[in-house]
Amino acid sequence: MLKSRYLSRSIRLCSSIAGTATTTISKNPPILTYPSEEFIKKFPKQRISDLIAEIEIFYKFSQHLPTHLTDDNWQKLMDATSLEEKEEFLFHLFNNEVVIKQGEQKMTEMRNNYYENLKAKNQFFETGSMVYGSEFYRLFGDEYFHARKFIDKVSLIYGSRCCQNASLNEFIPKIIIDCRKVYQLHVKFLNTAISRIQQVHDYNMLSDYPMPISIVNFFSSESVGYALKKHLHFLFGPPTMLNKYELDIPPEIINLNLYSKLNDFLDKEEGIGKDGEANSNNKENIYKYEPHPFIPEITTKNILDVCKRDGIKKEEIAYISSSATQYLPDDPQIIKERFKAFVLSPLEDRHNPRQRPNFYAPHDQIQVYRLPLEKYLGFRPPTFMPPSTFIELLRVIISGRSSSWDWAIDNRVPNLRIQVFFIRKVKFLGELGIRKKFFVHKNFCPQIMSAKKFFSKLICILYQVLGKIQQKIALKILQK
Repeated sequence: MLKSRYLSRSIRLCSSIAGTATTTISKNPPILTYPSEEFIKKFPKQRISDLIAEIEIFYKFSQHLPTHLTDDNWQKLMDATSLEEKEEFLFHLFNNEVVIKQGEQKMTEMRNNYYENLKAKNQFFETGSMVYGSEFYRLFGDEYFHARKFIDKVSLIYGSRCCQNASLNEFIPKIIIDCRKVYQLHVKFLNTAISRIQQVHDYNMLSDYPMPISIVNFFSSESVGYALKKHLHFLFGPPTMLNKYELDIPPEIINLNLYSKLNDFLDKEEGIGKDGEANSNNKENIYKYEPHPFIPEITTKNILDVCKRDGIKKEEIAYISSSATQYLPDDPQIIKERFKAFVLSPLEDRHNPRQRPNFYAPHDQIQVYRLPLEKYLGFRPPTFMPPSTFIELLRVIISGRSSSWDWAIDNRVPNLRIQVFFIRKVKFLGELGIRKKFFVHKNFCPQIMSAKKFFSKLICILYQVLGKIQQKIALKILQK
């Protein structure tokens, strides 16, 4: 009785998936949908046979189901507690397959249209007509204009600089990004933290003094995985790539010196050789992204384990934070001799004291320092600055480009100088008796406000100054 009730319930659910009231059998499940032998051995025979029987019932009464199921998919189906949950998961996989197929069809159509338009433009160009398109008027080669090849060139330059620094037998200080508490963040703040890590790599990759980077205390979760694929471009490829792959335009098409061979090449791409025979060349030239060997290290180890592996002692580690009470030495030579690793956090800790390094760094017996910016700016900088800003300031001092913190601030963080200028203006206007109601924060920075609002408020302040001057002139006239 229970089995018949269960089967009728399964058939009813499957018919609801198919969107029809009838329960006609459509097809048997494909071979690829069954789990592997290794997966089957992990569970009792009765349990795995019941699950396979349920999925077979779904496939017999519905066509809106995925054509391929991996062992991970079977694991999620095994963990599901109800038929409704299994139904939703299968329908979700089916929708993903539909989206991928539609995307592939769209890319194929775009590529075919590109080839057809290029053929027509090439015919006009050979007759001497003006043709629109950068491919026909380039003075340089493809390696400087094609995005994929340009990234490869930058990666080669970055790798050569890393090897050059290593060949000089110089010890380059290590940059460590502490990602503890990151997996506990809300999705909004999690994406911001991961994007700051990518920004650190971008600045380091384009610098003439690259430093080794290690990302420690990195624990993954489902939300962290989505954020990594979205923001860590050095690990998963540029954002324009779809599922780690992108359609790469063949270099023979956009090379200026091969216009005469363009028609032959297009014939080969279409499968027609010079002798009219079919060619096996694939029209879809797919480029697979492979990270270069000098990307940052990502590990679940803590700071001390990574430093101990590299021969760095506890006393040679400096945790950099804006909330620290102890200043880093002013002398660059002392910094080079004393510290061999600098630790930074991508978290914004001004709203949560438990995220500040002062809270958890003492447990690792690591000293927390702040950069001596107040001594050169005349005011306390914002409570949080991204780690890339700190690294750029440290890079200038450590590399020997300059021994002056003033030079480092002027060339790496010039917006702080602009901020100092407007703070002094606010103080001057305050001494004149003008209220500061137009300035919301003491660390007023014009970048926060739009240019229109800024100039309108400046005009209001000038009117107030003129009013004060007129009042003083009127008082002097009355006194006389």
